[in-house]
Amino acid sequence: MTQEEQDFLCKYVNARYDGFSERVDLHFIELEKRMVLIAEAHQRALELSTRINDDRLRGMNEWRGTVEDILATTVRREEFILHAENQRRELDVFLKFKEERVSVPADIDNLKKDVRNLNTFKDKSDGFASQKNLVTVTVISAIGLFTGIIGVILRLLGL
Repeated sequence: MTQEEQDFLCKYVNARYDGFSERVDLHFIELEKRMVLIAEAHQRALELSTRINDDRLRGMNEWRGTVEDILATTVRREEFILHAENQRRELDVFLKFKEERVSVPADIDNLKKDVRNLNTFKDKSDGFASQKNLVTVTVISAIGLFTGIIGVILRLLGL
């Protein structure tokens, strides 16, 4: 190869290289722009997913708080059953007590009649009946006193 051919070949290769180099540079610039756009899209997606996740976690914490409030203000089934059984036993004891202490309404009516009869008898016996009772008690007391004196005298005499 001659010098001219070598120069031509060098110029040709350099021209081709410069064209290729420009295309490669443009390609890399285009790739860099795409990479920047992709990185920005990823950053926005990351921010969005972080915000969504924060909202989800906040909602979970609110739900957890609500469940804790519910658990704090409600009774467990076992406690309710135990309380209900105790209430039932206390009610049975009360009903038994009530049956023993207060009988049927007919008995109450009979008691009311008896009270009315006693009041009527008391009203009728005021005055006369009281005087009669006083005389009876006085006579019985005198007989007892007389008998006691006789018993003391006999004992003193040794009979």
